[in-house]
Amino acid sequence: MSGSGRRTPPTSARGGAPSGRPDAATFRRRRLTVGLLALVLVAGLVIGGRALWGIVGGDRAGSADAGGSTPATPTGPTEEELANPVACAAGALEVSIDLTGDTLRHGAGSDFPITVTNSGQVPCLVDLGYAGFELALFSGGDRVWTTADCHGERPEHQEYLFDLGYSQTTTIPWQGRRSAPDCAKDQNFADAGTYRARVTLHPVSRGEDVGPATPITQTRVFGLE
Repeated sequence: MSGSGRRTPPTSARGGAPSGRPDAATFRRRRLTVGLLALVLVAGLVIGGRALWGIVGGDRAGSADAGGSTPATPTGPTEEELANPVACAAGALEVSIDLTGDTLRHGAGSDFPITVTNSGQVPCLVDLGYAGFELALFSGGDRVWTTADCHGERPEHQEYLFDLGYSQTTTIPWQGRRSAPDCAKDQNFADAGTYRARVTLHPVSRGEDVGPATPITQTRVFGLE
């Protein structure tokens, strides 16, 4: 029989609290799940941030190392060396005998272009006078001709300042004859055969300036036909 009293609210199928709103245990489980998800998210952000910082920081460190490295000490000439040139060292000079061919004509004169180059690192002095710069022609052990006998109009000493990389060519004429002291005339023509031209640069000696300990030499073989 129905009466006018209160109705009992419906219960869940399991006989618990009313099914209209979650109970306290459900709330606790949901809060725990949300909390765990938040912790996972924060941990991921921290790990990712550390990795990104490691990459950026490493690049910055590499750039700092590259930019902050100690520059190499200059190895060029000092101001004193540039202002007070001395004789060229033996290893600083290159000498070449620039004949146009390997065979010259017998009984005729020929020119011997001699090129001297400063391949060192400082300007230096070279003596191209006949006392410091000699061309001699040999046939075996026989010295046939030399500028020490016949130096033409060249002065005894003639110093030149050779800058870095500077080259100078001096052309020495040969009349095709033998030579004798004081360039005595009426010397015989050199015989046909194989000859050796030898250029010798003697050291500059001026006050305290001392050139290479031994002369600088260069040779070239040629034929006379």
